[in-house]
Amino acid sequence: MNYLAHVALAHNSDASRIGNFLGDFAKGTHESLLEKWPTELVQGFIMHRAIDSLTDSHPTFREAKQLIDPNRRRLAGIAIDIIYDHFLSRHWNLFYQQERSLFINQFYQSLEQHPQWWIGEFAHAYPYLKSENWLECYVSKDGIKLTLDRISKRNRKWTLPLAECYQDFERHYSEFEKLFLILYPELIERARNIL
Repeated sequence: MNYLAHVALAHNSDASRIGNFLGDFAKGTHESLLEKWPTELVQGFIMHRAIDSLTDSHPTFREAKQLIDPNRRRLAGIAIDIIYDHFLSRHWNLFYQQERSLFINQFYQSLEQHPQWWIGEFAHAYPYLKSENWLECYVSKDGIKLTLDRISKRNRKWTLPLAECYQDFERHYSEFEKLFLILYPELIERARNIL
């Protein structure tokens, strides 16, 4: 799952949501993280890892990877995480009562209220997150294209083919959607019991 899903699946607190959001920036063991960060924030980091593990091992996720062209399948996990945030955005009202844009804006506010929790390289990424409105842009196909293009330029040698995954997204749109709608309700149920 990508950023929006991690925030949505978190427990109902700023620390849990921010910890889940920043999980990829948090390096180290549970114990070493607890030496530097508040317990609930660390629980969010650990929850992020657990959700990633659940997602990666789910049969529908493995099936979705097969929809990515073999020439770029090594990047399938990254692409599908982004693609699934599109379907979460599109089907938000199936899963949550709070309006999506309001939820996202409240999350941005909580990030700004807790800069002391910004971990790793996030301080450098935040201006881009805000100006490009990462969480809101997933709702459109153009936003997915932009996101894949942006990430593909991070390490051109390794990630450049990621931009081409947009072709797979368009070609197999309905299949990705179907697989997401099977997976996400299970993740909601499992996330309730993490930690």
